[in-house]
Amino acid sequence: MSLIVISCGEKIPSPTAVISAALDSGVVKFSIETTDAETFEWDFGDGSEVATVENPQHVFPEYGKTYSVILKATGPGGTTICNYEMVIPAATMMQSLTGGVLHGGNRKWRVNRNSKIYVVKPDNSFTVIDEWTADKLNTMGFSNLFLDEYQFFVDGSYAIIPKTDRIITGLQYCLSKSIPNEPPTDLASDNGLTLTRYLQPMSLSYGLNESKDLTLAIVEGQQLKNITFCDVSTISFSRGGFLGIMDWESECLMKEITEKEMVVTLFFSDVPSGEPFRGRINKAFILRFEAV
Repeated sequence: MSLIVISCGEKIPSPTAVISAALDSGVVKFSIETTDAETFEWDFGDGSEVATVENPQHVFPEYGKTYSVILKATGPGGTTICNYEMVIPAATMMQSLTGGVLHGGNRKWRVNRNSKIYVVKPDNSFTVIDEWTADKLNTMGFSNLFLDEYQFFVDGSYAIIPKTDRIITGLQYCLSKSIPNEPPTDLASDNGLTLTRYLQPMSLSYGLNESKDLTLAIVEGQQLKNITFCDVSTISFSRGGFLGIMDWESECLMKEITEKEMVVTLFFSDVPSGEPFRGRINKAFILRFEAV
């Protein structure tokens, strides 16, 4: 009598995988600790293509959203499915302004023609002096205000993209600096504005300043006084940069910003060139911009 022994062998274990992720300037770097896995399929939950590398990097398309990431790790013992919730924080002010890495590192803005422009006192009250609609701007001869674009890059560079051969600027600014200009209408000059040609300087840049105390000298009646705006955010421009309307003061207040809209206050002077307070701020404009 003989004895036959049959060995079935050990069962091949299924793969294991533990996912971790690190967010760096908008780029998510995934990594895994794994055993017995040979191939990988990453579904990032945002409609993008499946990644097949072990430790991928990925840029998700939206800020302030949670994505359900699914990893399929396959080895000789089968396939293991791992789930990971990737939370992308809400956009910072800089990311809202420039789009951040998620949107190619730059964003264009233009004045929203469906919103009023408010002419206000240039102090902490921002008391409304006048309201301008798109129709009134068109009557003044400034329809290009809603066409010109302003492009902010994550590296601090900046571009102005006029859609006509003229830009809107302060009339007294041009007169004081002997800049050739042409007010399109009497109503335009009555409101201290004009049109002039614009040759964009090379290498324009901007600064986004958060939680700043901004002190400006303003004209109040027949006196010059300093006004401080405490704990505000501003955008400052170099070398002749501006936003919306060019005038003496190139730093503007950032009142609100999202990825789709921003509201800024531009400081302005229409004090006649022959007066002692020439160039000193005596009014401000509140403009609402839309992302292009």
